[in-house]
Amino acid sequence: RPTSTAEADDAEKDDSLAEKQAALEDRIAEESEIADFWAQLGRVLSKRGRHSAAVAAYRRACELDGATTYVWESLGLALKRVGRMEESLVALERAIRMSEGGIAKQLYNTSLTLRDLRRREDAIKMVRRAIALRPDYSAAQFFDSLLSLAQGDYARGWPAYEWRWALGQMRPRNAGD
Repeated sequence: RPTSTAEADDAEKDDSLAEKQAALEDRIAEESEIADFWAQLGRVLSKRGRHSAAVAAYRRACELDGATTYVWESLGLALKRVGRMEESLVALERAIRMSEGGIAKQLYNTSLTLRDLRRREDAIKMVRRAIALRPDYSAAQFFDSLLSLAQGDYARGWPAYEWRWALGQMRPRNAGD
């Protein structure tokens, strides 16, 4: 039984997702060869934190030739969440190839996986490709600053570190005082 409003909201959200999952599973039982149903199921499972099951659903969508850039990227992120980094990288790179040279968000997500694989130089190259496509991409700029600082490139890292304010997750200490 939920003890707070937040817990009640979470329980309601999970109930709603469980209903969506059940409806999608019913549709798939009737029409199992429709890739979009599998992709939608993967999205719902991922939102419910069932990442291994999401991987299986996204893989099925890919097998059915309904693999859009979004599905490959989602598969890559789900694989990352279950710790299958090399497979994640393959799926994310495929999403990049499918999007004719890359979409900034996919490049950024790939750079995060490369970092997790301790391939820092490759991560830097990838995040900088994202920035080249979208110079105002604050998350990529901030991540590049962290990578630069970790490499000892302070001339690049410290100015780029200012992008943290654009993320909206932090406020300067004197903001609003």
